[in-house]
Amino acid sequence: MKSEDQSTLRLELVAKYRIPIRYLHLEITESAYTDNPRQIIEVVEKMRNLGFVIEMDDFGSGYSSLNMLAEMPVDVLKLDMKFVQNEAKKSSGKGILSFVISLAKWLDLAVVAEGVETAEQISSLRSMDCNYVQGFYFAKPMKLEDFENLLQTAKTTEMVCTSRTAVQYIVDDMPKHEAADGKVMLIVDDIEINRAALAANFMDSYAIVEKENGKMAWEYLDEHYDQVNIIMLDLLMPVMDGFQLLNKIRSDERMKNLPVIITSQGDSDSEKRALEMRANDFISKPYNTEIIRHRVENVVAGYELHCIKKHELELSDLMENEKGSQESPSPDEKIKNNVEVLKPYFDVVRLVDPVHTLVYENDKDEKCDIHSCYAIWGKTTRCNHCTSLKAYEQKSKFTKLEYSEDGLYFVISEYVPYGSAGAVIELVTKLDDEYVDNVFDKDLLYMNLDELNLQLEYDELTGVYNRRHISLHQDKYISRARKYDRNLGIAMVDVDYFKAMNDTYGHLAGDEILKTVAKMLENNIALSKGDFVSRFGGDEFIIVCRDIQPDIFVKRVQAVSDLIHHMIMGEGIRVEVGISAGCVSASEFPDLDANGLIEQADKRMYRAKEAGKGRVVYTD
Repeated sequence: MKSEDQSTLRLELVAKYRIPIRYLHLEITESAYTDNPRQIIEVVEKMRNLGFVIEMDDFGSGYSSLNMLAEMPVDVLKLDMKFVQNEAKKSSGKGILSFVISLAKWLDLAVVAEGVETAEQISSLRSMDCNYVQGFYFAKPMKLEDFENLLQTAKTTEMVCTSRTAVQYIVDDMPKHEAADGKVMLIVDDIEINRAALAANFMDSYAIVEKENGKMAWEYLDEHYDQVNIIMLDLLMPVMDGFQLLNKIRSDERMKNLPVIITSQGDSDSEKRALEMRANDFISKPYNTEIIRHRVENVVAGYELHCIKKHELELSDLMENEKGSQESPSPDEKIKNNVEVLKPYFDVVRLVDPVHTLVYENDKDEKCDIHSCYAIWGKTTRCNHCTSLKAYEQKSKFTKLEYSEDGLYFVISEYVPYGSAGAVIELVTKLDDEYVDNVFDKDLLYMNLDELNLQLEYDELTGVYNRRHISLHQDKYISRARKYDRNLGIAMVDVDYFKAMNDTYGHLAGDEILKTVAKMLENNIALSKGDFVSRFGGDEFIIVCRDIQPDIFVKRVQAVSDLIHHMIMGEGIRVEVGISAGCVSASEFPDLDANGLIEQADKRMYRAKEAGKGRVVYTD
């Protein structure tokens, strides 16, 4: 750790083996700090600024200064096994242990408890909200071949405890409810713990039916499809996997519209394929149980709306047939009739023009006011995340959760051909306040809802933010940085010779290059909370680091430029990919807004390309 060559050596290693820097964790011991605090802090800061994750090992075994936690730039705190084992036995020890864990979390550090050997220790640490535990309780050190065999044969329930399974933990920890009457959820997953987690979370709302694979689920659906309200489907299963079952469901006229939510490991290819096969939603494991209920409610409500509209359409056709030669209602009148038919099923049903925030009510068109518009989160201007506006622009249907000071709302917005320009039907249901208060930590829930709504701002190809995110939030980032006297770095990045590579290797290869570059930028630069990468357009990306010194920001951009230059594409083919980048710091231009800073970064990026490409320019 004292050698200046350490950073160079580690950068060469991650470049050679294409390891994202944040996946390489460096451990330091508590005693190293006490030997020479200043030196170890300087070295650790340098490694951390490059992007390595720093762990403090054996905390509690020596000096244990609480000031050290604030001074030392670490990401993970590992509690010494003797500290965990000895202090957990004492009546005062649990208080100290809980205090240290709480303090670490307040400092935004993950906590790992080492040396866990008993169920009592696990239970105690779980009650203190410890992030991770490790120790002989799960398994002792073993040879490589034994470990590989363990991975292939062990069940996940065994990794929680031998005397009390994870399933029991989940079921025991959930509030007890009577099974719901009339509504059925079919859970299809070969892993018992996954089925138990979902069942425990929904047993108050649905009668639960569990099946271990697609074949068993299909046999059940073939007889009971008309009783099922929602299917929670894993993808990776023996006998018949989730894709095969989803294909059979969507190909069967009886059940082709049944709501299906995929619950599987979240890789982009699986998600894309599932949605292309008309899955209603894709929820990556491990999922947030506080949010998954609302994702399910969104899908089920959409399905119920489909059934209502289908029934209403059939009824309307029947009435028109009975009228015979009588004059049929106009298309606009049919839309308004649909609105009236839907009103008994929702708290608010209305027809809107989201562009001009107009509400069509009977023959009187009124402006949306700030409190009645469900595109608003208690703000003084129309929200840029407006689901109805998105539905209008894309002529489609979208759902989301909205919140304001007076509660939590579930909103469905669907485009309809109304008048000369079209309109949107908004269907709104207010969630019961008592239910929300009992089930959710509202602050945490609303924070997670913000994260869900940000999905509108992601680039579909690369998985990073899109230009919409920049335009919506750029000024807020700048003003906040200046308000709290923090430096903010912006880099405009362009992939060198991208058109030539596209022409040579084809558009699919070009897409892979863009995805790989985006992931490398995100893994190796956007490292601190709030940092991000955005695709600005074509082969251009923007990097924003919200609290960073200019010299460190430039070093990060230069380091990832070197990594990208040495990357190898699929099939072991070496492709000479490089990036040119222009960097600016908010402190350089105190009078410029976000657009001005991006323009300056763009100018420097073009100077970098003119200077020979593969360069980083950070001065005028």
